[in-house]
Amino acid sequence: MPKAKPVPANEKEFVFSEGIDYSKTSKSSIWGKEDTATVDFLKRVVKKGTSWVNLAAGDGRYNNLIANTADNVLDVDIDQGALDKLFANTPVNLQRKLELKVFNLVKSFPLDSNSYDGVFNSGTLYLFPEMIFNVMATEISRILRVGGKIAIEFSINIKRIDREGQRLVFGEEPMYTKETAIKMLNNAFPNFNMKYTDGDSVVDDTKEANPPYMFYCDTLLVEGTKVS
Repeated sequence: MPKAKPVPANEKEFVFSEGIDYSKTSKSSIWGKEDTATVDFLKRVVKKGTSWVNLAAGDGRYNNLIANTADNVLDVDIDQGALDKLFANTPVNLQRKLELKVFNLVKSFPLDSNSYDGVFNSGTLYLFPEMIFNVMATEISRILRVGGKIAIEFSINIKRIDREGQRLVFGEEPMYTKETAIKMLNNAFPNFNMKYTDGDSVVDDTKEANPPYMFYCDTLLVEGTKVS
């Protein structure tokens, strides 16, 4: 299999890729360890006998946790290299549960309607303004069966500091607070019963990101159940 080419970021088109060669990164996720509160959240929400989509799955943070319980996981990302790393670092007994698919989240999802039991995302959806988020939320709702779940680790109160000590912002990201995030999410998923739980406060040194920076945020754990 030929090595995938890095996908450069294009913030004006809402492409928040890293533009790096994932085959040259460490085996662990470039985004650090899994957060304890999110691990507990997923252990509660993901059930046996279910089919999940991991949106913007990247290089696999949390993916093994989902695959350990779910029957199958569709891993989606715009960067084939990230997905290749994810698959290579998945235990052999779990690889058979995975399907990898490359597409842009801000476009129509090339997935069948009413086909999945759950959709998970960590570390991406908070980057999008409400207008773009609503487009993705419509697609998420479409592919989920009634009774299906959304499980989102949504970052709020974000601050990034680059190696020169300067504040780093990606494009025109909204910089959600807890209040603005909950309002936006409730509007985006009107046909879901929504629950919100405070997750961990995070301090990460993202040494392998492009560019590297210190990342500070609080997390909001979002659980939604599709009712219609």
